[in-house]
Amino acid sequence: MNQQFSLMHIWEHGDFVTHAVAIILLIMSVASWTAIALGVFRQKKFKRQRAVIRSFWTKSTLEEGIAHIRDDSSPWKILALEGQYAAQGFAVCAQEPHTPNARADWIVRSLANVIDKIAVYQSYGLVLLSSIGATAPFVGLFGTVWGIYHTLIALSGGGQMTIDQVAGPIGEALVMTAFGLVVAIPAVLGNNAIANSNRRNLQELGTFAQDIQAFLVTGQRPLSALQK
Repeated sequence: MNQQFSLMHIWEHGDFVTHAVAIILLIMSVASWTAIALGVFRQKKFKRQRAVIRSFWTKSTLEEGIAHIRDDSSPWKILALEGQYAAQGFAVCAQEPHTPNARADWIVRSLANVIDKIAVYQSYGLVLLSSIGATAPFVGLFGTVWGIYHTLIALSGGGQMTIDQVAGPIGEALVMTAFGLVVAIPAVLGNNAIANSNRRNLQELGTFAQDIQAFLVTGQRPLSALQK
C-alpha cells in the first residue's frame, strides 16, 4: 500500500474532525465485535442446554425431569419450574369456583412471561448492532466529505497543484468511507445471524412451554416423547 494511504499517514495529517471520526468508528467496531462475541456465546450455551433437554420427557415425573437439568440458568429448567409453581400456586390460591380453562390460562400466562424475559436476554446487543450497521457508513462518509472539503479549500487557495498532490488527500478521505463500511458490514451480518438464531430458539422454547402446559393440565406427555 502507498505510504500516503496508510492509516498512520492519515492520522498524522488529519485534523481534530478526522481524528474524532476515526475514534468513533474504532469504538463502534470494538462494540460491534463485542456484541457479536457475546451473541455467539449465548447461542453456543443455548445449544448445550438444548442437548440436555432431549431426555427430559423420558423421566418418570416432572420433578425428576427438572432435577435432570443441573444448569439453573437453563431456560428449559426455568420454564419447567415456572409451570410447576404456577400449577401449585393456582391450586392453593383458587378459592372460588372457576372455569375448566382457568388453570390452563393461569399456567399459559406464567410461561409467556418467562419466555418474554428470555427473549429480552437473548436479544441483548441486537439494538446496538443494528444501530452501528445503520450509522457507521454515514459516519465514514462524513469523514470523507470533510476531507474532500479541505482538499477543495486548498485548491481554491491558488498555486500550482499536480494530480499527485490532490490524489493523496482525496484518497485519505475515501479511506474513511471504506472504514465505515468495514465497521457496518460485520454489524449487519452479525445482527441478522443472531436474530435468526434467536427466533428459532424462541420457537423451540414456545413448543416446550406448550408441552409443559399440556402435561400440567391433562397429564399427557408430548407425542414426540411417547415415540422414543
